[in-house]
Amino acid sequence: VVFLTFCVGILILILGALFFVFRNKNIAPLNDNLSERCSQENPPYLNQNLSIQERAEDLIGRMTEWEKIGQMALIEKNSIHDLGEISKYDLGAVLSGGGAGPKEETPLAWLNMVNSFQSATKDTCFKIPLLYGIDAVHGHANVLGATVFPHAIALGASHDADLVKRVAVATAEEMAATGIYWSFSTNLDVVKDIRWGKTYETFGSDTANVARLGV
Repeated sequence: VVFLTFCVGILILILGALFFVFRNKNIAPLNDNLSERCSQENPPYLNQNLSIQERAEDLIGRMTEWEKIGQMALIEKNSIHDLGEISKYDLGAVLSGGGAGPKEETPLAWLNMVNSFQSATKDTCFKIPLLYGIDAVHGHANVLGATVFPHAIALGASHDADLVKRVAVATAEEMAATGIYWSFSTNLDVVKDIRWGKTYETFGSDTANVARLGV
């Protein structure tokens, strides 16, 4: 799991670098027929009667390589200085890391901030909503008034799967109130050496307990 996470992180960094290297390049081909790709009436990918596979294949078949790269990229919120960059690069995901919130940390301010990012996707070809993520490892703790729960290592010590589920549900509800539906948690690694800096984000060293609480 650690190796896979590392590889995904490297891939994200590479994709992010590509945006900055080619930020002044043309993203779509010069002969790109936007009206044909983006403005077709009742396109198959919006037809709910078709299978997910058929809809996905139709949508991907309409996208340029740059649009596909943009949808695969995850950009840290503070790296975006102009909302127009979301449509320019067809970004697919944004993350609020530590300190990457609105000037006021109130729930309403968070919701307005996230909605402003989502609104920018309406200027893209296919208007695909952003996947907005945040570190809510033990509660939506970046937001004033949110419930802050014990870290996973403490929840692991409880051996109480129902408690862990209720914590997750409460966190998800508080996230949804701010327009965020993707939480970076919980780490399901089985710790064998407590010198690892992320030990407190796991359920501990008991494989069976980690598996049971992580379901």
